[in-house]
Amino acid sequence: MSISTNFDSLVVVYRLAQVGSSNRREWGVGDTVPCHIQPTNGEQVQLADGAFYDTYRMWCAVDADVVLGDKVVDGSITYVINALKTMNFGKNRHKVSTLVLGI
Repeated sequence: MSISTNFDSLVVVYRLAQVGSSNRREWGVGDTVPCHIQPTNGEQVQLADGAFYDTYRMWCAVDADVVLGDKVVDGSITYVINALKTMNFGKNRHKVSTLVLGI
């Protein structure tokens, strides 16, 4: 059985892109990605601003266009990809992301 049968969410990925030849950047809409998102074990992460944030895991296809720093929007909930690991071996190749909620 393929891991993709467990993908129960469809999220929209946003990525910062440079505007023209300026130094300004804007969030641009990327792909819609099928995935599975679930909370970690009550784990929180402390970022540079000193605040603590809830973390989640996201599983998606190995060829999904997601990178560190992307915003992932699932309905009305927005996460940011804080870590990304590609499991590119065996039958169930996939990416595992750590998402941070509330940034």
